[in-house]
Amino acid sequence: MSLGPDEIPESTLVSLVDRLNRTTRRKWAALGLLRKVPRGAGYREHDATELAAFFELQKELGSYYDAVAGWNGGIRNALREAVEGEAAGNSKRLIALFDAAAQEGTLVTKEAEIGSYVMREQRRDHFFRAIDLGEPVTGARAAFWRAVEARNLRPSSVSSNFEKDQ
Repeated sequence: MSLGPDEIPESTLVSLVDRLNRTTRRKWAALGLLRKVPRGAGYREHDATELAAFFELQKELGSYYDAVAGWNGGIRNALREAVEGEAAGNSKRLIALFDAAAQEGTLVTKEAEIGSYVMREQRRDHFFRAIDLGEPVTGARAAFWRAVEARNLRPSSVSSNFEKDQ
């Protein structure tokens, strides 16, 4: 299996997020938190955005279990919808909201939506954490496209040998 023109190998994907290793990403993928592809297949832009967002969510919440609850509780799907079809440098404001009491999360794209979400859900007495995912997602998207461009500029014999090593 070879990589498509808009795909990168796992080692490159992991390198897009500072302080992350391949073993951790593979554990998250095995648990269904991230997409897992067959050996030799490549990763796409949405894989980079999800990896950066989940990593940032866990880092900011300080709890793996809270991050998983928020991610599976709505943040992951909302992130995919929010960034789908946008140019790499134009990510909207992406703010993850985590409701610690309900162990749920959502994603809003405007700061004004934070208050309306809290009021609409009748959760005035709940503690919410707001995590800005815009910067890590935008950074991961830009880094992904730089990696794709660099990979596509390499002579095909170098690319083939590199991909076989992955």
